[in-house]
Amino acid sequence: MPAVESIVHINRTPQDVFAFVSDYEHDPRWRSEVVEMTYQNPGPIGMGRLALEKSKVFGRRLETLTEVTEYEPGMKIVSRSISGPTPVISYRWVTPDGTGTRFTYRLEVDLSKVWFFRLLRPVLMPLYKKTVGTYLMQLKQILENDA
Repeated sequence: MPAVESIVHINRTPQDVFAFVSDYEHDPRWRSEVVEMTYQNPGPIGMGRLALEKSKVFGRRLETLTEVTEYEPGMKIVSRSISGPTPVISYRWVTPDGTGTRFTYRLEVDLSKVWFFRLLRPVLMPLYKKTVGTYLMQLKQILENDA
């Protein structure tokens, strides 16, 4: 499965960064294609939590239901899509980095399921790598300005 990964240093504590990035309802603030993200089941963030992502990609409105499959409080959250146009696994890692935090965001995407994405794979992956880098710069700005 093709992957896109980007890393950013954020001048905030790991606890602050993890609290923000592990709450998927914050995603519309830093991931520009996400229009809305809402939890579908009650309870704290953790294993089994479901989130419905409504997004707009290449002019198409998409809905993807994801489930948290790994959760290490303060350090790591992983989710996988259980519905939507293409299978995606999302990894978010937070580690101390000097006086701040190193945040790693990784997406594994199976583009073979949708002919449109499969056809454009050679263009989409480099474009999405750049897009993910832009997301992380937006995230850094939000978290450092909210300090």
